[in-house]
Parts: sequence; C-alpha cells; structure tokens
Amino acid sequence: MKQVLINGLWILMLILLGGIIVAQSDPSAPTAIQNVSTMTTTPSPGAVMNSTGGSILTLDINATTQNYRWKGFVGNVTGELALLDSALNRLVTWNVQTITGELYATRNSTLITWSAVQCANNSVIAAEQEALNITTTDVDSINTTFSGTTHRGFYIGITQIAANTCRATALNVNNTQQSNYFQEILLSDRGNLIYTSLLENATYGFNNQTYDFQMIVAENALQGSQPSTPYYFYIELI
Repeated sequence: MKQVLINGLWILMLILLGGIIVAQSDPSAPTAIQNVSTMTTTPSPGAVMNSTGGSILTLDINATTQNYRWKGFVGNVTGELALLDSALNRLVTWNVQTITGELYATRNSTLITWSAVQCANNSVIAAEQEALNITTTDVDSINTTFSGTTHRGFYIGITQIAANTCRATALNVNNTQQSNYFQEILLSDRGNLIYTSLLENATYGFNNQTYDFQMIVAENALQGSQPSTPYYFYIELI
C-alpha cells in the first residue's frame, strides 16, 4: 500500500474486512484491508487573463491547492464479535450489524501499549511534527489542525477517554465543515502518536457518500519527491 507522494493528497477508500474483537479486549489489527480506489485532484488548464500592452492590472486571486502534507482514508467496516482462544479459534461469533467503535492509525510499527493510552500531550505532538518535518505554527501543522477538543467519550478496551478531553478535529460532511460526525482524536501510548477515528454507521461523508469512517494522517512535509509514510491500523468494534 506504500506509494510515492510527490504532490497531492491521496485518499484511499478502504473496506476493513473481518475485524475480530473480544469484549473489553484491546484493539486488534484488521483481518484484511482492501484498497477500493484512490482519489486525488485532476490538473486543469491555467486561468487566462488578457490586457492591452502598456497596462498594469491589479488582481485578486483565490486558489485551493492540494495539500501534500496530509493524506486521508475513508471507507466502510464489516466484522464480528467473537469468543476466541489464543489460537484464534472461535467458540461463538456474532455478526456486527451496526458499526460502532474506533479505528486507530500510527506510524509505530510495533504493538501499541494499549494499557498506557491517554490523550496525546504537547510533547508527543511536537515530537511527531519534528519526525515529519512539520513546523508547529504552520496553518496545516498537526498542532493547528487538531486545535479543538470537541469529541464524544469512548473506551479503549477498559480505558475510558472522557468527552472533550483530547486534541480533536472533525472532518467535512457534504463538503462542509462540521463537528458532530467523523470526529478524530489524538491519543498516545506515552510515546507514539495514535490517530483515532470514531466510527459512524453508514453516515454521509465529505463527498455526500456514506462511510463508516473518515480519517486524516500527517505526511512528510519536505518538498519534492519523498517516500510516503506507512501507517499501521488497529480497530475496535463494540
């Protein structure tokens, strides 16, 4: 799934298949992830201006530029709850009809210490920005993007994250900013930043199509051709 990000925001529509979670257990890796499609902008011809020789034009120019410092993931989830042994043999299973829970993403390739997870503090955010060459005062820094604290309360296994206590943002619905759906929270296991998307259930998303999740994660902010940053996903269904 690794790609070279040269210019533009890659948005991957994912379907997470077969996430298996035991009640009050830690989040686990998805059984499978399928990349359904990749979306980005299409280049368009330049805007034309014409004037007579010897004239000076004063222009007001408005532009929207694709942000290569972030990438997005949107999609849907299917899965089941199960009673499992250490070899993942199922004693009994329940198909999940209504999707609730959380999707997690981190750059850390080793297992998250779930018992230590808490709201990400300023030191963790600053370290993540330094690792990705992001300036904290930039309008699109992690610090600025996740400047709010509006989010629902939720549990990670048996650990409670109270409402409105962590750095958070909410992604667009129908191309419009809002705060009630697709909330994303910054957590940490006291060392690694963890992006946390609260799952919705077939809710209209940024492009007026229904999704169970929308998530953004930061990318290497250096200009020019850079290798893309891999992220590791976990999911918890409740």
